[in-house]
Amino acid sequence: MSDKFPATQLRTAPYPGLVMPRAPATPVVAPGSNPEERFAGPTIAQDLVVLGGLYRDLLALAVWRRLSARFPEEAREVNS
Repeated sequence: MSDKFPATQLRTAPYPGLVMPRAPATPVVAPGSNPEERFAGPTIAQDLVVLGGLYRDLLALAVWRRLSARFPEEAREVNS
């Protein structure tokens, strides 16, 4: 190893011979700042609502495909 990186700050990577710097144990946050306030993305609850809506739509599509395959004449009437 080189003297540039001491052995205490290095860990071996998934590939033999490749060495990567070790990540800090705790995230670096400026004093007096709240890390949650920096994240402006959706909450977990909002993500679950979106996923629930997608699941509902996929389920409705699967039911419609099965019904339209079983009753093609009626499905054509509904679609027109």
